[in-house]
Amino acid sequence: MLWDWQATYFEPEPDNAAGGGWVRLGVAWYDHGFFDDRREAAFGYLHRRIYDRIGLTDKDITITHWSRVPEPFSTA
Repeated sequence: MLWDWQATYFEPEPDNAAGGGWVRLGVAWYDHGFFDDRREAAFGYLHRRIYDRIGLTDKDITITHWSRVPEPFSTA
């Protein structure tokens, strides 16, 4: 797993007086088995403690995974 910091940013929610918005995180998973095991890590104990500190619940969190399967390598 590798954090893609160039693809990580905060997107403010328009007209949110509390200063809310979205945090977009870029992560590259290089091992599909590891990804399958850890894909829900954002709902684990450590993350829940962070959410509690800033007043969020699981209902406030949305995670979307995209997968890019590389083309087969050709030596031709």
